[in-house]
Amino acid sequence: MKATEFKILTELDARKFDQLLNQYRLDHHIHQWPFISLEDTFNALEGYPKFRQSFSAFFDIYLQDVALQSDLKVIQDETNREYKGGEIDGFFSLRMGRYIASSNTAIRLRAMWDKLMGLKVLLYCPDKYESFSGAKSRLRAFKKVVDTWKIADEKQIEEAEEWNKALEQSIDQFEKYVREIDDNFRTAEAHSVGRMWKWAFVKQEDEDDPFEKLLLASNDIYEQLNEVSFFLKFRAARK
Repeated sequence: MKATEFKILTELDARKFDQLLNQYRLDHHIHQWPFISLEDTFNALEGYPKFRQSFSAFFDIYLQDVALQSDLKVIQDETNREYKGGEIDGFFSLRMGRYIASSNTAIRLRAMWDKLMGLKVLLYCPDKYESFSGAKSRLRAFKKVVDTWKIADEKQIEEAEEWNKALEQSIDQFEKYVREIDDNFRTAEAHSVGRMWKWAFVKQEDEDDPFEKLLLASNDIYEQLNEVSFFLKFRAARK
């Protein structure tokens, strides 16, 4: 598709966008981005293999988080309100807002995991990005890429065992988070009869509150973003 595209070409562009987006977050009562800034990311990645792709991948997730946090706020506000109220089941405009926000969140969270996998491949193993991005299953492709990060040098056996074990635990945890989003929310919402509408128009009183689970699921991706942020800050500090 031929369309006019927005681009950030300099650190100054990144800084200005950061400032404006931070103000947007404040104006809309959305949590501030707790990780590396857009400007520092631009600086960290400039000169890096696949710089433009890597920065665009980060920028995409950076913006997706604003949309995610906006929807999470709607879910949180309505869930808190219902805990305090005693409304009968059925349609209320705020519940409709919760349905829209939770349906958005289920699909967006899963998409963000795919985007995060792509960003990690671009940062840690850029030469394997094309094969990863063309795979039918991004998760399976990501696991194959992660396997190449293992240490096979027998001379470093102690370090290798520790590193490889940590790597396996990391990918197991990564897969667990993705599967939970798929099984509990995204697959039904995107490909089958959705579940969110079944839950949105009633007061949740059972032990398993799906909206609480959805809110908690958003924290899982932040663990991974924190790791990426640490890597980028480390790279920026060494330039």
